[in-house]
Amino acid sequence: GIRDHCVTGVQTCALPISCSHDSLITCMTLSEDKKLAVSGTENGNAVVWDTLTGQKLTSLEVSDKDPIRYVAFNPDYSKIAFIDNNYLSVFISYSGNWTEGAGPKRIAHSGLDSTVPLTLSFPDQDDITLVTGGVGFLRLWTLQGTNLSWSNAIFGESGGQPSSTFASTSVDGSVVTGSNEGTLNVWYGSDCLKSTKAHDSAIIALVSDRKSTSELQSHSDLVCR
Repeated sequence: GIRDHCVTGVQTCALPISCSHDSLITCMTLSEDKKLAVSGTENGNAVVWDTLTGQKLTSLEVSDKDPIRYVAFNPDYSKIAFIDNNYLSVFISYSGNWTEGAGPKRIAHSGLDSTVPLTLSFPDQDDITLVTGGVGFLRLWTLQGTNLSWSNAIFGESGGQPSSTFASTSVDGSVVTGSNEGTLNVWYGSDCLKSTKAHDSAIIALVSDRKSTSELQSHSDLVCR
């Protein structure tokens, strides 16, 4: 079944779902309203689920051979981003309905070169559509029509790069990332507007409280704040 933990740690749902995958599930995420879930598999297929009924809504062929490593909804649930071993892909449902009959389709597909993403978030803002980060890089993506392009994040006037970025999210219209130095960074386009030393060790997860958009929890390998 699907079990959801809110920021408070309170378990909010437990639903049996009949598995429609023919290979191992490698990643899963929920929409912000918890009504949709999407799961990705080792053979490159994904399934969108209705969490209220436990029913499968649609299947998506993301890759013909590579496992799906990360998946993320955009804020209004009309788009889903996937990362496999070689590509970043974006699917859309123009109606916002993820059933087979609504005709969801892939609208963008971009190679990842030699970088290995360790985080994916989908703020879907005008200046930043997607965020990927990993060892030695942080990339801020924009989607214009069907074209995905990226720019390297710029840290300070010297344009320095982080040694690694493990976590990213959006809070109250801003994109926030966490580095292995324990620093939280707030972004506008490719420019870092503010940096805060939040932890003494690497930030490995960021969780925003959607009921109070100004609040953020950051998690390192030692503490939660």
